[in-house]
Amino acid sequence: MKIIVDIPEETMQEAMHFAKTKSRKDVVKVVIAEFVQRRRMARLARTLRPSGTFMTHAELMASRKSNRLK
Repeated sequence: MKIIVDIPEETMQEAMHFAKTKSRKDVVKVVIAEFVQRRRMARLARTLRPSGTFMTHAELMASRKSNRLK
């Protein structure tokens, strides 16, 4: 798909730097893919319910310590 977009030059250069690409076309592809991935992860996080089976940080550290002693 082809589109015409007016993006400030400084913003485009910074995006190209972070995406480690030299092509404007490639940086737009990377940015859109990352945007979609973040939105999918956010949607997934909203649909999952917190589990009561997760360990606290302190429980995890205690478990690791007792496993090392065995």
